[in-house]
Amino acid sequence: MGLDNLVYIVTNTDNEILSILASNSSNFSSYTFEFVQVWAVAFSGNFLLSPGQVLDGNVAVSDECYDISDNFVLVDFESTYWWRFIIRRW
Repeated sequence: MGLDNLVYIVTNTDNEILSILASNSSNFSSYTFEFVQVWAVAFSGNFLLSPGQVLDGNVAVSDECYDISDNFVLVDFESTYWWRFIIRRW
């Protein structure tokens, strides 16, 4: 069984889920944080996450298979260039 679905999850720097995006674009102007992180999540089955939950290794993403990206895109709202994206790997 493959991972048939892909969503993007926007979190704050504490990994609290702010929103779940069904497409690869978003208007980030409504966020009131200095930074947000965007994670890619592939899954099959029923998606179980919702805003307010913490995205970490202890949370089940779906009732079947899933894979959370190893890194995220950091969106920096405090930069002098509002469109600046930073990709960090840990």
